[in-house]
Amino acid sequence: MRQLEPKVYIPVTGKILFRFYYETEGPQNILYQEADSEMALPINLDVYNNSSDDIEIILKKPDNKEVSKDNYHFRLSFPPGLLADLGEAEVESDEWDMASGAEPESEDIKELGDNRLNIFFLHKTGRPISKDSVDKVSFLFSKLCAKTNYGSPTAKVYIVCSDLMSYTKGEEEYTLKGKNWDQEIRVEDRNAKSNIPLHVGFVGSNTVLNDGTTPNSLTLRITNVSSSDSLSPNLTFTQESKLIVSFETGEKDSKYWALADAGKVKAITIGATESSTWQVQEKENRKEWEVLLQGGKAPYELEPGKNIELKLGNIVTEHPTGKANLYVRYEEIEGYQNGVLAVPIEKTPMRVRGEKVEVYGIVQAGVIEGVGALVPGMIIMWHGAQDQIPDGWSICDGSRDEVPDLRGLFIIGAKGEEIEYKQNHGAEAVEVREENLPKIGELLRVKEVAGHTHKMRFIFKEELHERNVEGSRDWKRTYLTNHPGCDNHKELMRTIEDVANTSWGPDHFNGVHYKPWSTMEGLEDEWMCFCYEKPTQTYSNLFKASSFDVFFLLQPRESAPTCPQANPL
Repeated sequence: MRQLEPKVYIPVTGKILFRFYYETEGPQNILYQEADSEMALPINLDVYNNSSDDIEIILKKPDNKEVSKDNYHFRLSFPPGLLADLGEAEVESDEWDMASGAEPESEDIKELGDNRLNIFFLHKTGRPISKDSVDKVSFLFSKLCAKTNYGSPTAKVYIVCSDLMSYTKGEEEYTLKGKNWDQEIRVEDRNAKSNIPLHVGFVGSNTVLNDGTTPNSLTLRITNVSSSDSLSPNLTFTQESKLIVSFETGEKDSKYWALADAGKVKAITIGATESSTWQVQEKENRKEWEVLLQGGKAPYELEPGKNIELKLGNIVTEHPTGKANLYVRYEEIEGYQNGVLAVPIEKTPMRVRGEKVEVYGIVQAGVIEGVGALVPGMIIMWHGAQDQIPDGWSICDGSRDEVPDLRGLFIIGAKGEEIEYKQNHGAEAVEVREENLPKIGELLRVKEVAGHTHKMRFIFKEELHERNVEGSRDWKRTYLTNHPGCDNHKELMRTIEDVANTSWGPDHFNGVHYKPWSTMEGLEDEWMCFCYEKPTQTYSNLFKASSFDVFFLLQPRESAPTCPQANPL
């Protein structure tokens, strides 16, 4: 194999990872504070190959088996002031040698800062680290802890490679000299209480419609559930205290349990109800929100039963129905270890708000039981093809004993004493006779009269007719108004036996004011035009129109003049 010293190949999506963890604790990447390093709990360190390709990392065999700042495979670099009595820290390993010290960084990694604390690691014989989570380098430290006065809840630790580390890709070998990766670890007081009396929940419902368009809103409440008679009932928030809100995020196909994809999560809005006390800041990645005290409000005592209320808005998701966790991480609450609480959000096509239920999409029901639900024996209307009738429903055609025959019938409610229960009544057809008609009063309002027709006779005086006929006589013709409602009524109409012969008088006005017109143009607005049958040739010369043979023009009743030319039949 060739050694290409000038070239440094960096794995595109992978890196060398490391993690700290205590044997008796579940959380990873945490370092406890201790006043005396002799009291520190043993802590584990794992280093493993997380390269994107099938890359083997090589720890070269050193010429000198004694570790120093100039002879090591990799080192861990800690921020100044974090570790307590670093010289007392020990590692149990026959294969590794370890040393510590503080010194300025070299030029190639100067961005890490000066005077950082370093722990140097040297493998005495050299070994490969394959891309396998099982093939890892593990250490067990004793007397390694953080100082009690370290002023930050987190610390960034780097792993830095030397020229004794390389990796192979195919037939090539590349050096890892100067390459570094970082890991953020939490710094906590081990003697602080681990179980914080905080409850996280939603006010009202925790449901959101997952239709992909609805901007849902939720109200999150973080409550102190301590008993008022406990030794320390209040929760003390300092200016360094914070609550960090985050959501499970991912694509709906690969992480169906997530709330939404990254874009939709970033668009969520969060605000504090008591904005004069609390402020909400979006972190740089826009997928976490920090809840902090407003300036000058520290220290703040959250008393038992009191809460911090947050308004969550613009929650849009199209992820599959199910639960997605919202996380509230709490840090630097006086007397308590840092931790995280979770509460589920229900993604569903049915959203509950108070006493209202909102349903999106198609509801496919199986068996629904309970008062007020659909139960066997109910009859409903159906519009659609017969082959589309849902399972469990039958047409009311009498095909079975339990199915009534309602063909040609309509269901109405009736009192039991009036008709026999569950029997058919009425007939499909009846003969219209006077005795079958409903009894009505003597007077009807015009609004109550149905559309009907009238016979009208038009009398033309001799001098208006173009035929030269001797004698004084009238030309008469009877027309049938085949258009219901063409006559003009007063508000009240008196009913008589023969509705075809409407009585003449003040109760019923049938006068028609007729007027010949050559075109449709020029008609006054108050006139209405009705076209009737073509009259006989005898009268056609009197009425000349371009589009129709005859126009009858009806004037509104209020302005209708007396019409001697037209009389009722």
